[in-house]
Amino acid sequence: LSFSERRPTERKMSLALFKNSASRWIGQVSNAVNLNVIAKRWVRPQYTKIDAILIKDYPSLGFRGDQVAVKPGYIRNFLYPQKIAVYATEENKAKFLREKTKEELSRIENEIKLAAIRKRLAKLTISFKRHCTEGDKLYGSVTLQNILDNMRKNGMEVAENAIQLPEPIKTLGEFPIDVRRPTGDPAQIKVSVVRR
Repeated sequence: LSFSERRPTERKMSLALFKNSASRWIGQVSNAVNLNVIAKRWVRPQYTKIDAILIKDYPSLGFRGDQVAVKPGYIRNFLYPQKIAVYATEENKAKFLREKTKEELSRIENEIKLAAIRKRLAKLTISFKRHCTEGDKLYGSVTLQNILDNMRKNGMEVAENAIQLPEPIKTLGEFPIDVRRPTGDPAQIKVSVVRR
């Protein structure tokens, strides 16, 4: 018998049974759905990472020109607005490749120039004639400015803070003095002070 053919009392009982069984079934399904929703809330979604090219050196990511993989929100909300990185498009990749080759060429040229300067500094001996006492102590002293002036006369342009002279020279003799260079490794020059 179909539902409409049954008597009203039978219809009520079967409807009640249907509701009861359906609510049990819906409850189980809804609990499962709720568990899935809860699980999705607590499990971090795995984002795909986006390639970015660094415009500036950034300690936690890398150096200028490096291509790094970062989360989309990190580049969108921090790196790009702060002008630390750009999106790694074909155009940006080509641009940074050109810049990298230019920087490499200029670095090689600078190394060649610095090697020539290092050779000249190694051969350079600066001598000063000074009056002194019998105990070989100078009446005056040889200062940083004296050394700079003498180097300029010899055609060597050096910054004042590049010469590391802790204190003025006040005795006769030959002294090795470090000259700091932009590459970091110091070169040495010889300063000799003789009796006048």
